[in-house]
Amino acid sequence: METQIHSDTDKQRVRLLLNKFTLGTLALWLTAVLFVLTFVVVFIWPEFFPQDQHFLIIPLLSLWLFLLRHYPARLMQLKQDITQGAIAEVSGLSIIHNKPGFKILFAPDVQLSVGNMSFDLLSYPPAHLHIGHQVKVRYLSHSKLLLSVQLTSNPQQVNKPQTQLSDIELAILKLMASGEPDKIIARQLSLEPTTVRTYNTNIYRKLAVKNRKQAAAKAADIGLISVN
Repeated sequence: METQIHSDTDKQRVRLLLNKFTLGTLALWLTAVLFVLTFVVVFIWPEFFPQDQHFLIIPLLSLWLFLLRHYPARLMQLKQDITQGAIAEVSGLSIIHNKPGFKILFAPDVQLSVGNMSFDLLSYPPAHLHIGHQVKVRYLSHSKLLLSVQLTSNPQQVNKPQTQLSDIELAILKLMASGEPDKIIARQLSLEPTTVRTYNTNIYRKLAVKNRKQAAAKAADIGLISVN
């Protein structure tokens, strides 16, 4: 299903992304110019760096070129989306996880997964992701950039009022009660083990318990899970 970019919220989000990618692209080109100039100065005027500072400057500029490399392509894709104005939608359970890939210097970026789609957050407010609930995500068709996350399930109706566990917390609780370790739970639910442990903490707090065994017993007592 596709719609058009009409609402003020969509336009505001698009402007934010456009500014972010434009600045990133400008920063990339500026870094590239400095990188080339540094090499030129080293070969033409080596005494400009009397203490061989270029051995530090060049690796730093190389790192920034690597970090900024995706901005031009994203900017072009976003401009294509703005021209076409098409928005797509996907519905499903809202889950956060670490973005696939190997990180050396920085922590992995966090992505939102809904249905069979994954989205970079790109400054989207985490409080508006409705993690663990059924949502509808609107995104730009070509670039797959996240526009909005709308709650489709009523959190008050997900469980009994005294617990209010989200869908994903219930799924984790059931696997936890069956004796599955965090790594297996993470694999079955397409989550990171650290994410599962975060959900575990929330489950313990909501059930007013301290460990997995107490959580399973409390869930069985109040009817959240069945005991076989």
